[in-house]
Amino acid sequence: MTDSLRLLRGPVLLSALAVLAGCRSYEYVPDIPSEQFDPQQSLGSLEVRFPREQRNPPTLKGSFYRKVLDPEMGVAGTYVFAIVYPTMQVGEDYSALTIEGQTLGDGHWRFAIPHKRGWDGPHDLRLRFPNAQIHGGQTFLFRFIEGQSCLNDYTLDQQGGTPLQISVRFKRPACLLPCSPSLNDPAKCSNLWR
Repeated sequence: MTDSLRLLRGPVLLSALAVLAGCRSYEYVPDIPSEQFDPQQSLGSLEVRFPREQRNPPTLKGSFYRKVLDPEMGVAGTYVFAIVYPTMQVGEDYSALTIEGQTLGDGHWRFAIPHKRGWDGPHDLRLRFPNAQIHGGQTFLFRFIEGQSCLNDYTLDQQGGTPLQISVRFKRPACLLPCSPSLNDPAKCSNLWR
């Protein structure tokens, strides 16, 4: 092996290690029936009444984020003479929990409001009725706000649609406010309804 090939082999191997250092794995979390969700991980409960035929239970989905430090290897220099040095990059992990509604009666369901220790969230919660008479089902979006007090029982009236009755109970002061979806991301709130 020539000296020039030996010089090239070192930076190439270190660059491959740098790429592998930034890789991560994500765990798939299946839907959890509300009655099986750990009460210690719950922020409270949400009860809804929506008098429409549902062959499948509605779901409540919460999204969670956390900042993480990713070790990476930086490379400076040319392809022949390179210096490899460690760096730290701030990244963001994403996770989601989907809770299936517990049937309490005809058109009446209860959900545990999910929480994950060590994660930031939930900020926005999506309540979805898969069998509503709308293509793709019907979705309602809510913003979770800690440390405030709001109405716990209210009705969402829809133009030409069936009203949705909401009843929320939190373990600590908090709000669950309906909102309009963002144009860039329909899973995130844009304008709160007050």
